[in-house]
Amino acid sequence: MQDEAENAEVTRITRSPSQQDPYLIRLAVHLAKELEQLRVPAISQLTDSARMEIELQLMKNGALTRARVVKSTGIQTVDEAAYRAALAASPYPEPPGDSETGDRFEVELVFSPKRL
Repeated sequence: MQDEAENAEVTRITRSPSQQDPYLIRLAVHLAKELEQLRVPAISQLTDSARMEIELQLMKNGALTRARVVKSTGIQTVDEAAYRAALAASPYPEPPGDSETGDRFEVELVFSPKRL
């Protein structure tokens, strides 16, 4: 019984890309492309992975109305670069659904050190 509980916990923490919301993946890829163009030195100098979450409030046409850092990497320059990239990446792919005003989406970004 304990093994099942441990496996369930691992399953929740380590979701595969196929279990993630496809739209959130599209948003993350769209934002990552913009972030790559900024060429932030702090990102290229990472020695460990860093994660952050950024909230995007989008209109139904994909236009950004608000962005905010929900969970920081702890590295101010990386957080600021991601925030600037979020603003510059607008418009985003159109959100799914019938909402007239769009919605809010939390996108997780993972920054990894370059491999030699």
